[in-house]
Amino acid sequence: MEQPAPSAKTDLLVDTDRSTAVAAVIGLLLLLIVVLGSLWRVVTAAPVKLGVSWYTAVLLIAVIVLIAETNSRLLRFNIALMGIASASRAAFYLLHVAIPAQMTNAKIMRAVDLIAYTSFLIYGAYWLKGKVRRVPRATS
Repeated sequence: MEQPAPSAKTDLLVDTDRSTAVAAVIGLLLLLIVVLGSLWRVVTAAPVKLGVSWYTAVLLIAVIVLIAETNSRLLRFNIALMGIASASRAAFYLLHVAIPAQMTNAKIMRAVDLIAYTSFLIYGAYWLKGKVRRVPRATS
């Protein structure tokens, strides 16, 4: 498809419904905040929280369901990364591993989560970019 001349007026065409596009933009903005917060915690070596809560169990169940339901290999990989972080935290806690080892694991898994969040952000931005294109303005 030919690109319109730079001086020609163009409109944006979104190849999805409005609610999906708005939800994607809001999701990307929230994910950007999560990535920046996670990056800040990794760079500043913020203290880690040890232990397991009900949130960890719910997240592990959600990871299993999402991996089974998702067709994209990249999304499955990212979901698995997040699951590995929570599963390792739970395993270390339930096996009563030494506290320094748990802290080291938590710091490493924080970086793994950052990689997963960043990959989700890039994937979402790439998906949205594929849905938006410029078309010449219709003259009436």
